[in-house]
Amino acid sequence: MDPLGRRAVASPADVERQLAEFWREASTDEQAVMRACAMNLVVICSDETDDLRRATELVAAIAPTAPCRALVVASPGENDAELDVYVSAHCHRGAGGAQVCSEQVTIEPGASSLDLVPATVLQLLVEDMPVYTWWRRRELDASALLDPLVDLSDYCILDSATSEAGGAHLNAMLALSSRRSWAGHVIDAAWARLAPWREALASFFDDPARLPALDRITRVEVEAGGGIAQAYLAGWLASRLGYRQEADGRWTRPDGVNVEFVFRRAERLSGDEVAAARIEAEQNDATISFTAGPVDERKECLSLTITSKGLAVPPHKIRMPSLDETGMICGLLQRTGRDPVFEEALGVAARLV
Repeated sequence: MDPLGRRAVASPADVERQLAEFWREASTDEQAVMRACAMNLVVICSDETDDLRRATELVAAIAPTAPCRALVVASPGENDAELDVYVSAHCHRGAGGAQVCSEQVTIEPGASSLDLVPATVLQLLVEDMPVYTWWRRRELDASALLDPLVDLSDYCILDSATSEAGGAHLNAMLALSSRRSWAGHVIDAAWARLAPWREALASFFDDPARLPALDRITRVEVEAGGGIAQAYLAGWLASRLGYRQEADGRWTRPDGVNVEFVFRRAERLSGDEVAAARIEAEQNDATISFTAGPVDERKECLSLTITSKGLAVPPHKIRMPSLDETGMICGLLQRTGRDPVFEEALGVAARLV
């Protein structure tokens, strides 16, 4: 067996001993193994087939950028077995050719031992290191895992785009982030993936001559694969510009003028993919439209177009950054502190879905 391969552990109490044996076996007089850990990463696998394997592959890919102790919790089996625990390590060559390794502890609960997981995770955390919990399940259910794991986490990474619950999911996330008993922070991967679109829409108003149009917006249209992307983009604009929801459901600007939100479903796109976004505003007694959309099917560039009185300014193109799941999670693991822009947008988005 590979000296750093997966090995069963008799009980959680034996994890540290088994890991110490790993490092002794892997180190030689000529080549020592460096243990690297900058954080605890708790990964809660979904019920999807092979998600434990996928999560382990992602932890291995993340480790060189975000060295950690990963505690990967498999979806519970249907048997009544107690917890099965395994240890392994993910290694890469660091500066000077040294072998640098991060640890993974895999926890496989049975159906009747799920309530033992939070205490097991707490027992295995590296002290004085931040705790990121990556919730890969589709729903924020009131399970035996969610609340206890959130309580011990500094950051909880979710992905609202994977949920079919829409507004219910955003409201559950809002309740989670608003818990007074919790000092941690929620991070939504769906919000992070929309960053290029927010930056593109904001760039329309980089020209000082267009800034007055921000206070004169009358209509916001978003065409996307799902309601989460639509609500987040509209919620971001509404929260930044101080829109208010009236008792009859209307949204109004600070000057009392109505702002209409129009959402269209793009059937061929996934939940957090955006097909186009348009902002309409009144400026100089005319309607001015700001439209952003992909240049072609490859979606590598966005085309930004401004139209007023039937005349269009030549479109400006910007490149869309391409991040796979590994790159995205590495970016999220660099987050520290709260994100007030996200929190305010979430509060509005939950009412728009």
